[in-house]
Amino acid sequence: MSRPLKPGHLLAKAYHLIDHQKTRQAIIYLDNLTRRYPAWRELYEIKAMALQMQNRPAEAAAVLRKACEVGKKE
Repeated sequence: MSRPLKPGHLLAKAYHLIDHQKTRQAIIYLDNLTRRYPAWRELYEIKAMALQMQNRPAEAAAVLRKACEVGKKE
């Protein structure tokens, strides 16, 4: 039997990686989560923040546009 989804724990891990200046690992982690949960807007927002920290504004803007697209459905 699988464990129940705890969204707070998944988001906390991403923020923890970013807080410890491990933005590359955070982006990889968030990529995996967005593949599993493509309609989770907050994942895209956190990923955009990590991309911005890596000085990749064009990619961050694209990810924020994706977050806006996902948010329209709610």
